[in-house]
Amino acid sequence: MSLRKIVWSITLVLVLFVVFLILWGVLTSPPQEEKIEQVKQVEKIKPSETPEISFKKAVRKIFSTPKKEKDSGVTQIIYAKDQCVIHYNYFPLGFFKYEEELGNDLSSKIKKLYETESIDKIYFLINGPFQDKYGNLSWKPIVAFDFDRELFNKINWKNFLNGDLLKVAKNVNWFRKQ
Repeated sequence: MSLRKIVWSITLVLVLFVVFLILWGVLTSPPQEEKIEQVKQVEKIKPSETPEISFKKAVRKIFSTPKKEKDSGVTQIIYAKDQCVIHYNYFPLGFFKYEEELGNDLSSKIKKLYETESIDKIYFLINGPFQDKYGNLSWKPIVAFDFDRELFNKINWKNFLNGDLLKVAKNVNWFRKQ
């Protein structure tokens, strides 16, 4: 048998095999109406995203969550309609006053959250790292404050000094000396 006949035979077998696979797929696949019905059933089963879930996802995306023990980030979100409580661990760098560093860290995040979400009032509980005499790290409340849409709208964000966040925030309550 010549090489030409072998190549021709293999090509013919492959073509017949591909045609068989195509026919098999067409004959065994459900009709178009049945496919549409299957998609509708899946959509019914898929839970719709509630405003609470949507908001919590946005907060975690904007503020992030701690990946390591010494990382800053959101540790808890309590949501109720148009207001919420955000527990945030903040590990300071130590270059400036704590309130300035915290303001520099949170201001742009708060701005972005209010620009993208329809929340009115947020109560922030900021935890800081404390180390005991044995070297064990724990997070304890340092400061809490309120931030609402009225305050968000009042701030000229283009000229606002981020470090001044706690100077404009409402109901600032320090739990420990700064």
